[in-house]
Amino acid sequence: MNEINMRFKYLREAIGFYIRLMLCQMGAEAIVLVSSGALALSPNMGEVEMMEVMLEMLSQSSYRMIIITYLLMAVILFYRRQKQPGELLVLSDGPEKPVRMGEAFWGAVMGAGGCLWGAILMELLGGKATPFEAYISKTTEVLSQSIEPMWLQFIAVVLFSSIFEEYIFRGLIFSRFRAIMSPMGALLCQAFVFASMYMGGAASASAMVTGTIMGLVVMKTGSLRGAIIVRMAANLMSFMANPMYDAIFASGDTTKTVFAAGAVAFALGAVLFFRSGTKQDEAQSK
Repeated sequence: MNEINMRFKYLREAIGFYIRLMLCQMGAEAIVLVSSGALALSPNMGEVEMMEVMLEMLSQSSYRMIIITYLLMAVILFYRRQKQPGELLVLSDGPEKPVRMGEAFWGAVMGAGGCLWGAILMELLGGKATPFEAYISKTTEVLSQSIEPMWLQFIAVVLFSSIFEEYIFRGLIFSRFRAIMSPMGALLCQAFVFASMYMGGAASASAMVTGTIMGLVVMKTGSLRGAIIVRMAANLMSFMANPMYDAIFASGDTTKTVFAAGAVAFALGAVLFFRSGTKQDEAQSK
């Protein structure tokens, strides 16, 4: 009975963290809308027109919403830890291991190469999207048309998203799934939960792959820091490559070259990243 209660407790906590994150996202949207003057919208506006205006307000502050979302989540986690002292992470394989220089370097190569390769692949597959996926893609495109300064975009994408998403999904949620089910089941469940944040179609498929790879990084290295490094490198590459996508797709030869280079960097970085961690574990065991 105690084991059943423990499993139920961890499952409830995993679901609870996700629900809190969604509530923080809704709260961030409300804060942005209020600060952008949504309360002053004319009551004579039609429902469709009002939704378009509100969507435009959100699209102009999408990166600010990311920062506010995770700041709200940080406050909630801090409050929870003060109210219930103890570690938030429930790592099933002991204390978190440090990340060494070689491991960090190849993890960064894997993250950057995988991001570039995956982004081009999604663009190439985008032409075969269903009408629903095309609608989702258009909505995502509208939401990404931000007029916020570059430094704020950098903080939101490279720092906040990398650190907080890995801590929440590969830390809090994944650690609890690992405590109540098989490693493979926990890996797939946390990736599915992560993908559910996105709006379906290619974006969710890409997030499912990303979540699985990040989960494997945590399982292989025993370190959440390693996943943060890989994710930060991927988000940095995304931040840097977005302005260059027009040039990348300007000619077929350029697209193929960058696509192949990204795939090679990802494969090479992954092999050497995981080999580096294995060798370090073997050295420590001797």
